[in-house]
Amino acid sequence: MQEKEKEVGEDSPELSPILLGLASALSGADNYKKAESILLRSLKLSAAQYGPDAPQTSVPMEELASVLHHLDKDDEAELLARQVLRIRESASGPNHPSTGK
Repeated sequence: MQEKEKEVGEDSPELSPILLGLASALSGADNYKKAESILLRSLKLSAAQYGPDAPQTSVPMEELASVLHHLDKDDEAELLARQVLRIRESASGPNHPSTGK
């Protein structure tokens, strides 16, 4: 990770999928607190690259909502989950599989 950061810069959007994968692994190992901080960074990079309401930004947002739920931050998790749903419905329509219907 540090090598990639040196190569592309700390704020490069190229880091977002790497961070997402790392956070997913940490979450799978029940290390939710560390996953939360990494997902916040991934979300920031995705929002900067694609915009806050882009479908691509909804991916780390959804992962963050799940992690927040595991950390008993249910109010924050619900707000993010609703935002993910709104983004995906806007992009794909209410009956698309990505909206859960």
